[in-house]
Amino acid sequence: MRRKDREVTEFNEIVKIMSNCKVCRIAVNDCEFPYIVPLNFGFDADVSADSDNVITLYFHAAKVGKKIDLFEKNPLVCYETDTLVNLKEGDIACKSGANYESIIGNGEVIFISDKAEKIHALNKVMENAFGNENKKEYDYPDKMLEVISVFKIESKSFTAKKNSKA
Repeated sequence: MRRKDREVTEFNEIVKIMSNCKVCRIAVNDCEFPYIVPLNFGFDADVSADSDNVITLYFHAAKVGKKIDLFEKNPLVCYETDTLVNLKEGDIACKSGANYESIIGNGEVIFISDKAEKIHALNKVMENAFGNENKKEYDYPDKMLEVISVFKIESKSFTAKKNSKA
């Protein structure tokens, strides 16, 4: 990373950044050009001292479509998520800046078929989207679970940046 002064290496801080982000962009190889898609997401992260610093991101989508076809063809992906805190306009253009937090990582798309794991993943998506301090469990009718695709990315490789000085 070129700007070491903005690099975030503490796993707890990376997890905090992730919890501030609401959209994750997933990029997959589509032969001639990469294909990128923005999705709502949820995540799990084990922040215990003996953890391996793995972030598991969860998503849902229709069972058919371009992204699903591409994930099945090549499950190796890159993802990016960020949050823009604010913009600061300078007197001259090059003195303008932004306060932001971002994470870029990679991993493999894994489709989830187990009902309990699907429900866990969907609860994480809802929790990240709407907040859920009480760990509310939502109802997911079997018919709904049958017509959606739920997948995860287990990411062991990621970098994080933060600029709070703009």
